[in-house]
Amino acid sequence: LINLAKKNPDFRGIGIDVNEGAVMLAQQSVRAAELEERITVVHADASWLEQRPEFHEVEGVFCFFMGHDLWPRKNCLQSFKRIREVFPNLKRFLLSDTYRSDLPPSPDVPIFALGFEVSHAVMGQYLPSVKEWLGLFEEAGWNCVARQDIGIPYSSIFDLRPL
Repeated sequence: LINLAKKNPDFRGIGIDVNEGAVMLAQQSVRAAELEERITVVHADASWLEQRPEFHEVEGVFCFFMGHDLWPRKNCLQSFKRIREVFPNLKRFLLSDTYRSDLPPSPDVPIFALGFEVSHAVMGQYLPSVKEWLGLFEEAGWNCVARQDIGIPYSSIFDLRPL
């Protein structure tokens, strides 16, 4: 957010994190950059956001590699519906995440995909497939207008717009 604000004088942003220490560090960084008039950092759980007055201005949301943390599906569906409620003027939701590869074991599977899937399995954390993501978006009231694969195996940025 600080880099975006430095590059664009009209930029305003809100950072949300569940970790109180991360929020405090981010707030200190915003103060040090003298951007407290344009950047707010709040302590909140993205899986169930509460209404806040500052959320009414938000037109864009970016969720960076934590969407799979909102699963199982029922919980993620509720969270994605809730995003539309707490950000009433939202025009665009960019979700960047890694999804399950669904590849059979073989030496050709990228090591990142194996490590990511195994570590999440050990933690008991479900990883949705790209097909599961696309089905959830529509049911939650989002239209996926584009999907851009990125340089991380089985990872994309989904460009979502309210239906």
